[in-house]
This record gives sequence, C-alpha cells and structure tokens, in this order.
Amino acid sequence: MEASGWLALAGALALLFSQGGLVLAEHPWFGLLPALPPAPWQAPAGLAVGLAGAAVTFGSQAAMADSWRIGTDPASDRPLVTSGIFAHVRNPIYLGLILQVLGAALLMPTAASAVAAVAAIGGLNLIVASEERFLLDRYGDAYRAYLARTGRFLPRGRLTS
Repeated sequence: MEASGWLALAGALALLFSQGGLVLAEHPWFGLLPALPPAPWQAPAGLAVGLAGAAVTFGSQAAMADSWRIGTDPASDRPLVTSGIFAHVRNPIYLGLILQVLGAALLMPTAASAVAAVAAIGGLNLIVASEERFLLDRYGDAYRAYLARTGRFLPRGRLTS
C-alpha cells in the first residue's frame, strides 16, 4: 500500500511539474489542456498557499532533526518526535506537501492539476496509513497516545483523525 501511495504522489508531482514546464516555456501544448475558469484571486492565493506549504514542510523537517527520514526504517532507533508542530499534527511535512500541490493547482487551473491534487492527497493518505502501522508496531502505547491527541494533517478536532 505504501508503494502505491508513493507511485500516486510521484505521478501527481510529475504531472504538475510537466505542466509548470509547459507554462514556463510558453509552450502551445499547455493551451491544449482543459482549463478550469480561473478567478482573479487564484494566482495570488496559489502562490501564498504553495509558499506556506514549503515553509511548513521545511520547518517540520528541521524540527524532526536527526529523526527525519523518508519512509520507514525498521532498524532505526530514532526517538518519536512529538514536540513543536508535531505536538499538534502528526504529519506536518505531508501537510506542507499537500499545501504545495494545492497551491500549484490554483496557479495552473486545469483538469490535470485537479486530478494531480486528488492523486497526491490520496497517495499521501496511503503513505501515512502505512507509516502509522509501522509506528504503532515500533512505539506501541506511546504512539497510541500520540494518535489520540493529534490529528493526521490538522490539529485534533471533529474533522481530523
């Protein structure tokens, strides 16, 4: 399941990057993509959301310090990070990636961008579900308590899990 998530995320990012390349190159192929009607607020909002996502991602990676890694590592003896932003949200790095993808979709309002955003969010949920199973096995009751008090992508509330 985790591999499927990474594949969906990689495909979504490839789609967004290729569209961005077409835009930057002012290539006529970009005009062939079915466009969604843009609103005047979309470009500034997309830039703001994308930059906020980058700040959240990089800030969260820095907060993890030596515990930061990609994927799961059964041989790791790294401590579970539950302080700073991680005291409120279990996956702020992935939240930052979601914000970056949503920002790009707002900047390039095409059907392909919408599909990429849905695929990225779906893929990240698959990755997180796999990582959570690993962390439950690795950290046991400490991770169960952490699950109970924090949200997956947003602070714990009625709409988060």
